Amino acid sequence: MGRFHIEHKEELVQAGIFVLGQAAGIIGMKVLKSREAKKAMVQTTALALRIRESFTASTVSVQECAGDIVAEAKEVNRKREEQEDALAQVEAADSTPVVAAAAAK
Repeated sequence: MGRFHIEHKEELVQAGIFVLGQAAGIIGMKVLKSREAKKAMVQTTALALRIRESFTASTVSVQECAGDIVAEAKEVNRKREEQEDALAQVEAADSTPVVAAAAAK
């Protein structure tokens, strides 16, 4: 009679895990309510806010730089298109008399 069946051992293990979980929860709440824990959480949150502010400032700087680069790239493409159009007009003007002359022959 002094021996437990395997089923009873599993029940005892599950009950023990439940009790340990409850104890850990109670201890955790006590730790979170302590002044030292609160002070540590405040310092950690302050650090996180400083990191976020720094990241935001860096992001704005990168976006401004990227905007400048895109604007300059668009200007380069606009000038290139103008040169290509001018070259096409010159080639069209040069080839027109040749076509007319070839047709006259």
